[in-house]
Amino acid sequence: FPSHDKAGQIPSMIENGTTNTGSTATVIVDTAVDTAFTDQMIGQQFKMTSGTLSGQKRYITAVTDQNTLTLGSALGGVPANGDTYTITLPEGTASSGSTTTLVDSSATWTVNQYANSDVVILSGTGAGQKRRIASNTATTLTLPAAVTGNANTGNWSVAPASGSVYQIQPSSDFLYYCPYPIVTGK
Repeated sequence: FPSHDKAGQIPSMIENGTTNTGSTATVIVDTAVDTAFTDQMIGQQFKMTSGTLSGQKRYITAVTDQNTLTLGSALGGVPANGDTYTITLPEGTASSGSTTTLVDSSATWTVNQYANSDVVILSGTGAGQKRRIASNTATTLTLPAAVTGNANTGNWSVAPASGSVYQIQPSSDFLYYCPYPIVTGK
């Protein structure tokens, strides 16, 4: 996960780049000199930003080396040499929720991949709330019990609903080591 920027906010873009020949629908190759894929990108969101696959998003499940990463599910085709992409913090739109959960039926998360991260409701029902994630399944984030003195734990004040837009972020209660540079705009 990236570190906080000067304003105390977490940058949403971690990396951007250009696909190369050798990419497939599930393996992305970027041999640019400044590319530095790392294991910390596993679980982040990969999004095509140009070409015929523009707008398609997938989760990163593996990093083979500093120039090659693997997506959890196939894109709708093979990116063309020169198509652009971004790697961002995971975000999506809830399909439902309760006072203790957020459900995204389109998600394909690894079980407990986001435990101890935070989830923030960016817009829609429950907007502005931030809570810790105790555990997750492939489609559901579950909140922990309330901890005295920590406003990011416990139930949602207003449960997220279908259409609530969320983002998964590093927890504000932990420090993260980030061995690669944070890209804030190339």
